[in-house]
Amino acid sequence: MQKIILITGSTDGIGLETAKMLASQRHSVLLHGRNPTKLENVKKMLSESSGGESIESYVTDLSRMTDVEALAKAA
Repeated sequence: MQKIILITGSTDGIGLETAKMLASQRHSVLLHGRNPTKLENVKKMLSESSGGESIESYVTDLSRMTDVEALAKAA
């Protein structure tokens, strides 16, 4: 069963590896990161490797409540 999954901190480390695994399993992955360039690179990589499955990205600083609220509304 395909799920929609938000992964915070998905541009490096455990978040990136988790995003790769879930995208390869054909889940819809919502990527989060603070660096727009790194986030776009991860989105492009996962979109190409997952065969065009749904990959979305959101630039957000989770230390700011206004950003958190905007992410919640957008996702």
